[in-house]
Amino acid sequence: MADNNKMALSVPKKATSINATICLDSSGDLRLQVGPEQYNFVICSKTMERTSKVWKKMLSGGFAESRALNTDAEWVIALPDDKPEPMLIVLNIIHSRFSSVPEKLTLWELYEILVLTERYDVIEVTRPWARQWMKCVRPTHSPLLMWITWALGDATTFVVTVDMLVMRCTVDPDGRLVTPKGWYLDRPELDALRPRDILGSTTTTEIRL
Repeated sequence: MADNNKMALSVPKKATSINATICLDSSGDLRLQVGPEQYNFVICSKTMERTSKVWKKMLSGGFAESRALNTDAEWVIALPDDKPEPMLIVLNIIHSRFSSVPEKLTLWELYEILVLTERYDVIEVTRPWARQWMKCVRPTHSPLLMWITWALGDATTFVVTVDMLVMRCTVDPDGRLVTPKGWYLDRPELDALRPRDILGSTTTTEIRL
């Protein structure tokens, strides 16, 4: 299983070239150029549309990403703000390349996958792997679990994590929640999955305690 994990989590070096490509569908009609390095993934547009309402609007809703009519030019969409590693895992799932989907993830790898699936409204595709992935990260007791469990609907671990934060975090002079290890919970990179109003509620509870 280690080989599968390595394959799924590491974009091959040959894909760093704009002319190199990872083909996820031999009949693919759409090239994604992901990240600032422009990793290339050839995919099936219809598969993406069937999986995601967001992608359906992007690809057939008359937006800039939609395919131009009456042209033989290759269909290319640039996604410079997305990360190629989680994108490859999500694309492997969507294109039924299940042997390339890892059974084990680190905390940040899982977080980045969930950010991507939230962005494109396809978080349900992670369900077959969610339980196993949570087994890998649950023992970390990391504050990041609050965001991950919220996204996956793991209510039990979410409540346990929030309770832990209430008991262990402190409020600095600026009113920011900080863990004993100096980890601020309002870091901007965590906004993508942050439960609405959770920090304000936790801060209020902390002050009361």
